Amino acid sequence: MNCCTDDKNAIKIAVCDDEQACIDDVCSLLKKYFPEDAAYAVSCYCSGEELIKAMEVQPADILFMDIELAKLNGIETVRQIKKIYRGCIVFFVTAHTSYITEIFRLGSFQFLKKPINEEDFANDIKRAVQLYRRIHSKLEVRTEGAVRHVSVGDIVYIEVYRKQVKLVLRDGEIEHYGNISAYEKRLSGYGFAKSHKSFLVNLRCVGGVEGDEIVMSDGAGRIPLSRSFRQSFITELTKSNAGKLL
Repeated sequence: MNCCTDDKNAIKIAVCDDEQACIDDVCSLLKKYFPEDAAYAVSCYCSGEELIKAMEVQPADILFMDIELAKLNGIETVRQIKKIYRGCIVFFVTAHTSYITEIFRLGSFQFLKKPINEEDFANDIKRAVQLYRRIHSKLEVRTEGAVRHVSVGDIVYIEVYRKQVKLVLRDGEIEHYGNISAYEKRLSGYGFAKSHKSFLVNLRCVGGVEGDEIVMSDGAGRIPLSRSFRQSFITELTKSNAGKLL
């Protein structure tokens, strides 16, 4: 089932649940509380397998994911989806709270308990749209040969060595002469934090912290976490993750 709009800039939303009443509930809440200054299109799925196939063709921007599905459960479905598109903003919807730890580790945006509280939904979908807009904001990057416009959400981390700045993206790298402090200012409020004097990290791309290293999600490697930045980085990371589950 699809609820579509002709607006090419519409935010793509997917709802996956094996109970039609729950799908209808989310769609009704979207219709009632989605910000009026944004357009959206909804696609609905009854299984994780069906959703994954659809995401391979057209990734969703926001996903409402039931956990207790008949075959492939919601957590494993999202784990596979993140290999396709890490930028998806994920709401987990379930009647149980025993999955909180796994949800947290997956870097989900929000946990919604069934039946969904309307006031919570109204606040959370507004925050999700705000996050979507930040992720898709364009950053102008000037190199010697050209000017590129990079989506903020595509930046995994930024590294500087002497005066050479390297932007590590989801699909490649950009290098140019500059300094990391300029990016700190430009990316303030977009969910980035310094882990080292030479590294600025997208907190949404952090998979975990092991000792003096940060493990980036989905095989994006490891980067250093220095003693002088450790406390401030952990604080920002905790705030970022806690906000997804409140």
